[in-house]
Amino acid sequence: MAAETTTTEISPPGAPAPERPSNPFAEAALKGLPKAEPGGPTSAELEAELWADVPGYNED
Repeated sequence: MAAETTTTEISPPGAPAPERPSNPFAEAALKGLPKAEPGGPTSAELEAELWADVPGYNED
């Protein structure tokens, strides 16, 4: 069975780089996280809420 090989297109020197498709995750990261609402739950409260249903997590 023949192994599959891939080739990479290489631009000649001085040629502009090919345009990359946009990545919504990278764009969101560049914009930053949304700001917390004043008077809203803290990150610790939100995390506690997420773990509340996990058996044995909050038990000492």
